Amino acid sequence: MRKLPPHSNEIEETIIASVFLDGITTIQACLDKKVCEDSFFKEENRLLWKTFIWAFKRGTPLEIDAISTALLEKDKLGKVGGTEYLLRITARTPTTVGTMHAIDKLQELYMLREIISRSNQLIENAHSFNGDFSVFTAQIEDALRIREGLEKQLTLNDACDSINERLDRIARGELKEGDNGMAWPWKDATRYLGPIQNGELVIIAARPSRGKSSVARQLAWCWSQRYGNVMLFSREMPVGELPPLFAQSLSGSSWREARNGRLSLKEVEALKEGMKEVKSNLALKVYDRDRTLSQIVARIKAQCLQVKPCAVIIDYLQAYDVEQTKGETRDVAIGRFTRAMKDVAIDLNLPVVLLAQIGRSVEKEEREPRLSDIRESGNIEQDADRCVFVHWSANKTNGEQQDLNDQNSIDIKCALIQAKGRGEGQATCPLVFHRPTATFKSVG
Repeated sequence: MRKLPPHSNEIEETIIASVFLDGITTIQACLDKKVCEDSFFKEENRLLWKTFIWAFKRGTPLEIDAISTALLEKDKLGKVGGTEYLLRITARTPTTVGTMHAIDKLQELYMLREIISRSNQLIENAHSFNGDFSVFTAQIEDALRIREGLEKQLTLNDACDSINERLDRIARGELKEGDNGMAWPWKDATRYLGPIQNGELVIIAARPSRGKSSVARQLAWCWSQRYGNVMLFSREMPVGELPPLFAQSLSGSSWREARNGRLSLKEVEALKEGMKEVKSNLALKVYDRDRTLSQIVARIKAQCLQVKPCAVIIDYLQAYDVEQTKGETRDVAIGRFTRAMKDVAIDLNLPVVLLAQIGRSVEKEEREPRLSDIRESGNIEQDADRCVFVHWSANKTNGEQQDLNDQNSIDIKCALIQAKGRGEGQATCPLVFHRPTATFKSVG
């Protein structure tokens, strides 16, 4: 016997009874949750909903007599079970709370049916697969966006209520961790640059070997410890090479020195303690096998079905396949990548940090980086909410000339330069880069 798709006659009839009872109020609540004809499983109820919407748009009363007349004129009354079916449904007297619960449950069951339908199609496509795998993964991504399409659109009025509620909490001194955004790992950076907000696309750019991956690791660790799950996509380094890098930042003992046998027993033990801490951090998820935009987005959507991450960090843009189509230039493909990441940030209401490389002219001209220095910079600059450069300068500071290539130099004076910051503006935060452990630290 074939199993019927997920549905509930009781839930569907509760909503229909509520329409007869409360009319426009219930219809509007359903439309806010994007209830549609397909949300109903039973054909009779689908036809009734279609008639409700027809009457709603024409200002016809949503009463049993008016709806019965409309169905009769269209020769559809018998298809919904006649007046007897309508009278049986209206015998229900759902409460407002019961109706809202029923609407949510109706949409959950609808999503389950859609998931089953799309999954079956994906299985068929997988069995007959013979083409571009990235296109197939994009179909998976689309299947994972079901809930997104049913979410209520936030209105300006709703947004005002949310801000006023936040202002009230500020006045009462009730702000919690993360209410003002996500802090940088260094004490002065949040004050100078401003906390990173949900919905932001943040570009962190630097020359090769100038610490952008170290910034990404420190952000990922800090946020996973303070705010929740963090997804770190790494094409710069495989997962197997990352634990000792996190551990050396935590312990202050250099993994490189350990490999070369130049650490004391105490320093080795400190590094091992750091490794224990890394092993216990289950909130930090690292992915090193995804290579394309489609794979990254599909991975993020899949993770959201389990536990929504608090942030996504991608190391780094130019290391990924931006999936150029035939006749498409690389900068246009890069634009699709950054636009998609901005969409992820907005749709999921979380920050996306995207690392990027800058050109060589910064070092050749001995100057601070500019937005135009980012490789394929046009679309990157346009889509980003903020662009932050990691800048090491050889200029004299405190009377000393820095030799950036001197491997014996322990501490390198550097800075985070926010060249673009919507809502936060431009700013510079001085830092120190501890070369043995590849770790940025606050000044002083």
